[in-house]
Amino acid sequence: MKKFLIITGITMVILTGCAYSQQPSNSLLAGSVASAKPKKDFMNDINTRAMRDFVSRYKDVTTEQLVSFKAQGIDKDYINKVRQFKGKDGKEDDADDIVALKAMNIDEAFVNSFKAVGMTHIPHEQLVSFKAVGVTPEYIKGWFDAGFKEIDPEEFVGMKSQNVTPEYMKSFTDLGYKNVKPENLVAFRALGITPEFVKSFEAAGYKNIDLDEVPALKSLSITPEFIKSFESVGFKNIDLDEIVSVKAVGVTPEYIKDMRAKGFNYDRLQKYVTLKSID
Repeated sequence: MKKFLIITGITMVILTGCAYSQQPSNSLLAGSVASAKPKKDFMNDINTRAMRDFVSRYKDVTTEQLVSFKAQGIDKDYINKVRQFKGKDGKEDDADDIVALKAMNIDEAFVNSFKAVGMTHIPHEQLVSFKAVGVTPEYIKGWFDAGFKEIDPEEFVGMKSQNVTPEYMKSFTDLGYKNVKPENLVAFRALGITPEFVKSFEAAGYKNIDLDEVPALKSLSITPEFIKSFESVGFKNIDLDEIVSVKAVGVTPEYIKDMRAKGFNYDRLQKYVTLKSID
């Protein structure tokens, strides 16, 4: 009798469960169906041919990237064309590359326009940067025609972003500086450094200045007159790298006079820099 009651109880539980599962009012089931439907409709709205083609090549494509495909109107034809835009680093194009290229309206004609001036296999990220800052084949040709042929794509982007021109470069090479680097020019233009600024130091006796030191001079507002002012406290022919540290910590001729009055009589300027830094 006990065995019969147990079997009967198990049967009732199973039947109750089956009946419950058939009820359309089951909130969990209804919720799942409702949440699944919008996702299905959403994915159907994406160009399935482009999605299938891309997924076959890129296994880790995300839903967000597919949404970007739809927003940018990327299709199979565009994907195939992008495959022709191989960067010199051999990097495979990924979903983000393709979206960025499309967003900047970069097409085969844009890429081929740079091939005409000898720029081939430009990395994808540089193509996007070219378009963003306005680097054109004409801009590059201007540099090549002026004799500057060893500039890489990334340097063109930096120079164009600061409106650095071949004429600006030439204004420094005409002073005798033949080793001017693109990064020098970008920093110079950003800080408003002119050939006249460099010449003012040359006139004060600083010949063949290391151009890497010039941005620090300009950013700290160091002038030949400032350097000369230290002659009144006995310091002449101060090295440019030393005067940078002097100005950076706030050492002035007046400070040196004040410290000497307190008994700090040094014959080296750097000692006053150290004193000031711990003051």
